[in-house]
Amino acid sequence: MPTKNYLWERNVDLMQQMKLANDMFSDASETGLKNALDNMPKFLSRLEECVDTLVTYNEKKELLLNYPIAEMEILNILKRKEQISAEDLPFEHRFAEDYLRLFYSNNFSEFRFDESNLSLTKRV
Repeated sequence: MPTKNYLWERNVDLMQQMKLANDMFSDASETGLKNALDNMPKFLSRLEECVDTLVTYNEKKELLLNYPIAEMEILNILKRKEQISAEDLPFEHRFAEDYLRLFYSNNFSEFRFDESNLSLTKRV
């Protein structure tokens, strides 16, 4: 698991945004159809933000579910090589980068992580 200070994209306003978007149209009969239609662009932008956040959360969930497999693969490669990069892993590049960062965050005393090259090296 990632350490507590591992940075994830977190939308702390998601529930509030969803409630505001819902309220705009649930009270349309009271506020009038014109007001509801005037607020349509704002509603759609809030709804789009909610969908984007849920997609990001789903990707992170998948990333964490597959991390034990990635960790085993990283350890297997490190048995053969002193250095490993995101390209060495059999995952999409963006996931491979996160897997290396997660692995490093749990094993930072044994490895060095080069952010510019996205590579992990055993400490000597």
